Amino acid sequence: RIKLPSGLSHLEESLKKSLRARCERGKVDGTVTLATEDSGQSGLVINKVALERYAPVVRQVAETLGQPVQLTFGDLVNSREPILSSAWVSLKETVEGLIDEAFKQAVEALAAMRREEGQALARDLRERSALLRSHIAAIAPLTEDLPKHYARKLRDHLARLTEGALPMEERIAQEIVMFAERCDVSEELARFTTH
Repeated sequence: RIKLPSGLSHLEESLKKSLRARCERGKVDGTVTLATEDSGQSGLVINKVALERYAPVVRQVAETLGQPVQLTFGDLVNSREPILSSAWVSLKETVEGLIDEAFKQAVEALAAMRREEGQALARDLRERSALLRSHIAAIAPLTEDLPKHYARKLRDHLARLTEGALPMEERIAQEIVMFAERCDVSEELARFTTH
C-alpha cells in the first residue's frame, strides 16, 4: 500500500509496479509526505484564478442574504476547486521526479536489507542443520543394537524377578519384537537425512 498526497494518486500504480519488480512477496506499506524546505513557510499557496471566480459569487450570496458570508479556513481548503493548494502543485513535474527517485532509493534499501536478512537466516539454518547432523550422527549408532540390549535387560530382569525360572521363550521373543518396532527410528533418521 502506498499513501500519496492528494493530487499524486496517479503515481501509485507505477510505484507499485517498480516495487513488485524487486519484491515478489510480502506486505509493504509506504507513505509519501511532502514538506517545504523552509519551515517558516506554510507550504500552501493561493489559487488566485479560483479565488477570483469565487469572489463575485460570495458577494452575490452576501447581498442576497443581506449579511456578510463567513468563510472558514476549511471552506477554502475543501472547496470543489481548492482556493488554497499545496505549494508543490506548481512544481508538479519536479516533485514527481523527486518522489520517483526517493522511491527507487527506498526500494533499493529494502532489497538490500532483505538480502542481508536472507543471508543471516541462511547462515543460521546452515548452523542448525550442521548441529542436527552431528546429533543424528551420534544417535544413529546408539539405535543399531537396541533390541539386543533390550532382550538382554529383559531376560536379566525376569531372571531376578522369577529367581531363575524364565517364562516361555516365545513370550519373551514377542515382547522383544514389539519393543523393536516401537524403538526403530531408522525411518526418522532416513527422513531427516533426506530433508
